[in-house]
Amino acid sequence: MYPGNVGAFYMNPFANGERNIASGAGNLYSHPFFSGPTPITIGRFDTFVVSLYAAGATIRAGLYTINNQQLPFFNPYNTANRNYATLLYDAGTMPLDDVTGLHTITPPVGIIIPANTFFLVAGVEQGGGGGTRTVAGSSTSGWSPMGMSNSSSGYIGTEGYGYIMQSVPAGPLPVNFVVSSPASTNIDDGIGIMRTS
Repeated sequence: MYPGNVGAFYMNPFANGERNIASGAGNLYSHPFFSGPTPITIGRFDTFVVSLYAAGATIRAGLYTINNQQLPFFNPYNTANRNYATLLYDAGTMPLDDVTGLHTITPPVGIIIPANTFFLVAGVEQGGGGGTRTVAGSSTSGWSPMGMSNSSSGYIGTEGYGYIMQSVPAGPLPVNFVVSSPASTNIDDGIGIMRTS
């Protein structure tokens, strides 16, 4: 996915609908982007809460740089627990237990992605479950007509367009995104981004 327009909102183009992503609380989900021929700046992260989660629940969002820029979609399962990407920016948390609707994080300074760089948008739910969010980002981002939509407990995206790191502890995002088993791949993070320059 190439976020080509300044001021536009972007999500995972291969996902849509909504589901109970909280069933995977503690799992760090991701989907890839490509910055294109010039540097870009990410100025906002968002998620859309459909129904409230348990008290104290949050979603932590961030960006990772894919380590193998020459072969960014090389199958990470060829080596067990392969270190797929390195943390670029931890955006912090958005509450999932206060109100329904759009939740956003605006970094104090925009995050610059160099030209011709493959990177991941990622998110992990922390705390109590029970709620639902839209898959593929916010209502502002919209849902992709290319996306897949299954039951709330059974969403699976298109292979190669989402990876998971399981059993991530609460707190800051891990420095290394280490992909878990292929049986647990392809679940969207529900995080949208905005390109500001």
